[in-house]
Amino acid sequence: IVALCDKDFSNIKLKKSQKAYESIDELLEKEPLDFVDICLPHSLHFPAIQSAVESGLDVICEKPLVSSREELEKLTELHEIHPSKIITNYNYSYSPQYQLANKVIKSDRIGFPKYINLRVDSVNTFWDKDWHSQRDVAIGGVFFDVGIHLSYLSRFLSGSDPVSVSATIKSTSFPPDHLDDFGIAVYEFKNRCIAEISCTAFRDTRKSHSIRRIECERGTINI
Repeated sequence: IVALCDKDFSNIKLKKSQKAYESIDELLEKEPLDFVDICLPHSLHFPAIQSAVESGLDVICEKPLVSSREELEKLTELHEIHPSKIITNYNYSYSPQYQLANKVIKSDRIGFPKYINLRVDSVNTFWDKDWHSQRDVAIGGVFFDVGIHLSYLSRFLSGSDPVSVSATIKSTSFPPDHLDDFGIAVYEFKNRCIAEISCTAFRDTRKSHSIRRIECERGTINI
């Protein structure tokens, strides 16, 4: 890492060989870079990706890659002009426990997955980041931020693509106009596997909880 960028310098802790910038445009103009790692609030992903790609750089970006279908269409058009590598940081699927689960499933030792249950209950400190409660910045609440991990994990573990999805996403412990603190979705995949994913970040929750269960034909994987 040769340079970091943040509008608030107090957020930056530099090593001796690194430089700091307040503006991404200044960073891209002054630093010869190989790639950019974008760790910004959701609504700022697309403009930062656009600046980096137009500078000819590869990009790794936190999830979600973009915040709307319209931004995805713009990104597709941008990529046709500037063919940089653009990668979303879907890191959970590279963790040892999920790699092992995937290996067991593919080995056919316990058959193919029939039902996947993934759940995360986050502690209320999820809302300590001010922007997490700002709709124009966060775009969505806990399901948009945490549920996306469970979504790609269900696809990874099922080994198939979804053909249908139904979901309920709402605020239950905050006022109705607050960003969602609860979300549940049911996916049906091409191989007939069903995945149920859910996540919460209730106002008064002080202890986190998670479930990772894959029911296969002849056995169950619990993580």
